[in-house]
Amino acid sequence: MRLKADLQEQYEISVGYSFSALPSDTDPFKHRIFGRINIAQWESPDFKFVHDLSSIPILPESDTLTIWTQLPDDKLHHTRSGHAEPWPVEDVYADTRRLLAEILQTCRHDEVVVTSDHGYVDLTAGCTFLMGDKWKKMLANQFKERWKRKENNWELEQLYEQKIIRYADEYYVIQGRYSHITGRGKVNTRKHGGLSIMECMTPVLNVRRK
Repeated sequence: MRLKADLQEQYEISVGYSFSALPSDTDPFKHRIFGRINIAQWESPDFKFVHDLSSIPILPESDTLTIWTQLPDDKLHHTRSGHAEPWPVEDVYADTRRLLAEILQTCRHDEVVVTSDHGYVDLTAGCTFLMGDKWKKMLANQFKERWKRKENNWELEQLYEQKIIRYADEYYVIQGRYSHITGRGKVNTRKHGGLSIMECMTPVLNVRRK
């Protein structure tokens, strides 16, 4: 893992994994962990929201401090100013690594757990599962994202029987690399919310000062 290699000169690192909530989206994760979705302005002695490198606050000494940032998620979702393409992954990683390094230096704790709410799946043309036009059209009719709330709907039941979508409590989620987007043109093909290893399996790094 690249992040482990970049940090291990200063820290002892152990790597594991966990899994996202379903759908593999930020809001279900926030609700499960924090019991709320709007956390940017949340005032709590055990929590700090960090926007970017320019806004790292003085961090509390709480034994159970949680620090949340949406910097990588925001950049992976959005395009650069004046560009049609999304931010390159290398640039997103570099910014995230710098932010994490600053947080680790600022934090008073000797041990920090680093993880994520979800992963991403690349749905670029040629990277998706093959699917007939009938099913692709049906999927496009029903899904704007890779998940939606359950409802009584014939097309959804057909997609479920074809194992293109699955149940996740009160939601339907798109399975694997099935997708109705073409992956061509000015479309961000980095997606999450569905049920795949890339979206749902998340790294867990235990970082300890040497």
